[in-house]
Amino acid sequence: LEIRERLAEANPSFHKSDLALTCNNLAVTYRNMGRYEEAEACSLKAIRIREELAAENPSAYERDLMISHNNLAMFYSNMERYEEAEKHHLKALEIGERNARENPSLYEAELAAGYHNLGNIYYDIDQKEKARDCYGKAIRILEKLSGSDPKKHGRDHASSYNNLGVLFLRGNNPNVAEKYLSRAVTIYKWYQSETRDYEALLANSCSSLAAAYTKKNDDAKAEEYYRKTIAIREELARDDPSYRSPLANAYRCLAVVCKRQNRTEEADKYDALARKTELDNL
Repeated sequence: LEIRERLAEANPSFHKSDLALTCNNLAVTYRNMGRYEEAEACSLKAIRIREELAAENPSAYERDLMISHNNLAMFYSNMERYEEAEKHHLKALEIGERNARENPSLYEAELAAGYHNLGNIYYDIDQKEKARDCYGKAIRILEKLSGSDPKKHGRDHASSYNNLGVLFLRGNNPNVAEKYLSRAVTIYKWYQSETRDYEALLANSCSSLAAAYTKKNDDAKAEEYYRKTIAIREELARDDPSYRSPLANAYRCLAVVCKRQNRTEEADKYDALARKTELDNL
């Protein structure tokens, strides 16, 4: 960093962008080491430098500035400093919206990610209408980017569908929730074989979709998706105890569905499995 600073001072037109990149990379290193004050300082320095560069040559440096704002916003979000996170996401989105009109291939993927991440912040601070708006914008961009290949931006696409579906579910609108959650499940299924991360995400979407069917009084569909949730979580819990608690919750939800249909013996069975799974997790 000291070398880059000296070089940038001697010849800013040639070395200033390298200094910004070094600050950005060092911020990531400090963040991974848990040295958060130093990470924040480096991120802010990278932004200041890139703002100067973008003022001189917007077409060359505004995308880097957008990424720096997004990175700092994610840092603040992880630290639960939501007001600062929102501020930097909005700055990044302003840059993205302005440039995406003329250069969509360079900006639209970052723009979709920015809307999704800002939606997560609004979700966390219970600003549901703003969250819905952000997830909806992310989905529209991702659908445009994906075109005839929905797998192209699969994980981001599915996550936005899932989160938007959960918002409608919590807003007591199970019909709309079903639409978005079904799309999330479809996309996650495509990736299920690739990594357990996708299996866990698929299970979560299946569980939320089952809850939507429960609210619609469609017990057959609710049971189908709770059973799919259980099948995935049982497999995951064999190797990772952290999945036992969500598995127990799925057993209890299936027990409730069985009770609604007066299938008392099956309900008792799943309640017992839930208790055993919770005890195993102690």
